[in-house]
Amino acid sequence: MTLTCDDILSSDALYALKGGTNLAPDPNFKPATNSAAAQVAGLKGVTCGFINLTSGDTFNVSVAQVSPESNALLKSQLAAAF
Repeated sequence: MTLTCDDILSSDALYALKGGTNLAPDPNFKPATNSAAAQVAGLKGVTCGFINLTSGDTFNVSVAQVSPESNALLKSQLAAAF
């Protein structure tokens, strides 16, 4: 996948999504072991972390082009997480 985090969620989109809060890419983001984001990274997807510069709160967005087999794996992992 050739997308970047800015392609997935641009600064303008991030501003609109979160109501203008002080958000920026998190330079220290790494997907947690065995997380859905780690699975997406394993599928050669893109994982992006963002941080609220005021509060320190973080969130992440992950995108991958999946096959039917990898889609089933991701669905089961997400179901287990909730």
